[in-house]
Amino acid sequence: MRQIILILLTLSLAVGVYFYFNTNNYQKTEVSINDFSVKDISSITKIKMGNRDGENVVLTKKGDMWMVNDEYPAFQPNMDILLNTTLTKIKIKGPVPKSAKDNVIRTLISKSIHVQLYEDDDIVKSYYVGGGNPTQTGTYLHIEGASTPFIGYIPGFTGLLYPKYSCDPKEWFNKTIFDFTADEINQISVKNNEDPSESFVLTRNKDKYEISPSLPGFSQVAAKSYFSLFKFKNFEGYADYINQDIKDSIKKQIPYLEIELSAQGEKQKLNVFRKGQYLDGNTLVDKSGDEIVTDVHRYFASFGDFKYLVTIQDYTFGKILIPRSYFRE
Repeated sequence: MRQIILILLTLSLAVGVYFYFNTNNYQKTEVSINDFSVKDISSITKIKMGNRDGENVVLTKKGDMWMVNDEYPAFQPNMDILLNTTLTKIKIKGPVPKSAKDNVIRTLISKSIHVQLYEDDDIVKSYYVGGGNPTQTGTYLHIEGASTPFIGYIPGFTGLLYPKYSCDPKEWFNKTIFDFTADEINQISVKNNEDPSESFVLTRNKDKYEISPSLPGFSQVAAKSYFSLFKFKNFEGYADYINQDIKDSIKKQIPYLEIELSAQGEKQKLNVFRKGQYLDGNTLVDKSGDEIVTDVHRYFASFGDFKYLVTIQDYTFGKILIPRSYFRE
């Protein structure tokens, strides 16, 4: 009788443990369905993202500004997309099918981005972003504590979520070189090293403009128009297709143009290099050894304390890369 009672007690305990863990897992699954999106995005103060290749990026809120790895300010348009149209908009279609669960987990282990969201020093969300489902209509997501991965999506967005969580810091750095209104600018200096006679300094005193060296027939209208061209001027991308030693050599060359802006007590300087120029008698080549031909639509550039060599488009900057003679009526 004692053995029978012991067996019954053991079976009861086993059944209790089974239902406890399965109920607990079920609850975690139900919670995780609604636990990917952020309701109050203003409460998030730090975002960490890392992938299986060892790339990591930390976005930290400093007042009204976001910083990337505590190195440079973040590009606000990219932050707006991450904060307002990604983190707050993620929806779940449902858990992955049981038949695919093990395979999806293996895929997440080999390729996924670990996302951690903080409120001050506390982690409030921690989940993994993987690849797409077979129909490419959803992205595999797995939140820590859940018993199964899910298929997530953003309403109105066609595509996978993985690219939205880039772990390359350069994808988040601020791309803005100049961003001043005409009324904020006090002085603009343009040094033309190819033709020094076309160099000039424009100074604004309320609604009047002066140019140095003086220019006969100086146009106030042209000067006023020029001051209005320095709003939201962004670089195009990075010159990552050439080796670092060549990039360093380019930055040490005498620029084609040097543009320095004085506005609101701060200065910003842009150095513009023609693309395809020769360095020390050697033709510029990319990482594949192919010659970089002269490109009249783009330039290499460096600016401020930003350590990377970038490219700018003539379409965006062409109107400010002008000679002194432009201001003659």
